[in-house]
Amino acid sequence: MKNLRNILLTTATALVVLSSCEEQKKSPELTVSGLNPADFEMTVSDPVDGDKQVGLYVLKNANGMEVCITNYGGRVVSLVVPDRDGKPTDVVLGYDNIKQYADTLNSPSDYGSSVGRYANRIKDGKITIDGVEYQLRQNDNGNGAAHCLHGGGNTGWMNKVYDAEQVDAQTLKLTIVAPDGENGFPGTVKATTTYKVTDDNTHILTEASLLTDIVIQVFKFRSFHLTNTVIILSLVCVCFGRPVIPFVLVIYDPLIHQEVYAFF
Repeated sequence: MKNLRNILLTTATALVVLSSCEEQKKSPELTVSGLNPADFEMTVSDPVDGDKQVGLYVLKNANGMEVCITNYGGRVVSLVVPDRDGKPTDVVLGYDNIKQYADTLNSPSDYGSSVGRYANRIKDGKITIDGVEYQLRQNDNGNGAAHCLHGGGNTGWMNKVYDAEQVDAQTLKLTIVAPDGENGFPGTVKATTTYKVTDDNTHILTEASLLTDIVIQVFKFRSFHLTNTVIILSLVCVCFGRPVIPFVLVIYDPLIHQEVYAFF
């Protein structure tokens, strides 16, 4: 009977250990903002680029800042910084999974996206360069006319998969190559955005290599939710054949009359 009790006890202990191991396997390692990287793993099929893999990339510094970025649309998914009490707080809006970002029919959004190749509307979807008129994709209807919005909307850059290279724990490079004729736009564009979380918080540099005179206006959408804070966005640049385009973002807090974060 004693041996039987020992056998039963040993079996029960083994089952508890196995159950604990299974629980550990099932528990994913979440980001500081509470995101599960596995929820951002997806293969996206594109008629031009083919099948491309989407993922979540995490950048951190020693000051408690964390930036989570997906290469789907070059989107900033979360941006965690310590609040005035030192509590880590996510200050941007976004979804917690890639399926909602990719579902342009049921949950269309520009949350955190890199918009191109032209942000905002182009009247009647027409541009003229060097005397040549180009008809662009008309994806926006307003005032009785059809316009081109954000480079073609759900076929523009904010719904394209960028090539991602995580250089180190604090640096991510995202690159997109837009072919000549994309949504009616002339010229091939290669654009690279580098996100770097430095010790004094964040540095962003966007460069565009242009092979001909074209029209390009890129915008980085960030939807912040901050208390008593004025946000100044200065991220738009119009370029006609220039090789390098820098962007700037400054967040200004009127309570302390100081810049809180500066993105260059």
